[in-house]
Amino acid sequence: MLVAAIPSFVKAGCLVSALSPEEKRNLETLFRNLFLDKQFGYTLLGDKPASVTGHFKVIPPGNMHPMAYTFNQEWETWEKQKLAFDHYLLLQRPHPKVKDLRSITFINKRAFLEVVRENIDLFQERLGALVSAEGLLEEIEHSSLDLKAILYEDEALYGIVLGYGRHNALLFKRYFELFSSVDRVQASDYPFSPKIPRRKNFFSLQEELKYLERKLSSPPEKCSPFSLVAPVYFGGDPEDEQTEVLREKYRELRKKITAFYSEGNCFEKTLEILLQS
Repeated sequence: MLVAAIPSFVKAGCLVSALSPEEKRNLETLFRNLFLDKQFGYTLLGDKPASVTGHFKVIPPGNMHPMAYTFNQEWETWEKQKLAFDHYLLLQRPHPKVKDLRSITFINKRAFLEVVRENIDLFQERLGALVSAEGLLEEIEHSSLDLKAILYEDEALYGIVLGYGRHNALLFKRYFELFSSVDRVQASDYPFSPKIPRRKNFFSLQEELKYLERKLSSPPEKCSPFSLVAPVYFGGDPEDEQTEVLREKYRELRKKITAFYSEGNCFEKTLEILLQS
């Protein structure tokens, strides 16, 4: 006899009803932070492949922001639920360079696989000829390293999986290499990129760096203090067709996310989507 699958809203309701009032408050605050204040909502309800944020496990001296003191408790409440999802990954990993910093990564599996397949030439060039979209996703899920470390800290690959477009990601990679080589005062915490060849259409690396700073513009989005959902900001080439396509997509997604969460219950509504089979 066939047994009907339990709807995700029933699963979410049962899980929420089993929580204590304090646990509910913790998870509501956590999910509002991640899915409204950060960019995780665009990965949940759209096709932004991945979204990333970070928090300190040990609060740095002088950090007086109240969210810094509650996030660890909220995340511990979440980890106790021990949930896994068919279509998403929500991971915490130690930052490879900054002590006590933790990276929180949220991945839409379908969108991630699609964008890696579309750009597999770049991923195989940097990570090895045997790399596949499926193998990379599996490594991210089971590795103790964070997303950027798994991508060998390659800014182009990182920008692609964050949904900023291939052209923009490659431009930013070049900008970052130049910045790390030319401006050692501001880039003191970043690795030095030695012997970067000058491109023929520029007189110097400094000239190209200034050109890329202008090229990778990030026009301000209309965002009032009362906006429910944070916009997606990224440096993009305004002359590249994909840049405007992406920005318009994220503007429309922002409206969709705002409507979805307008009645509150951020944690339960998000959980309903996460638990879908």
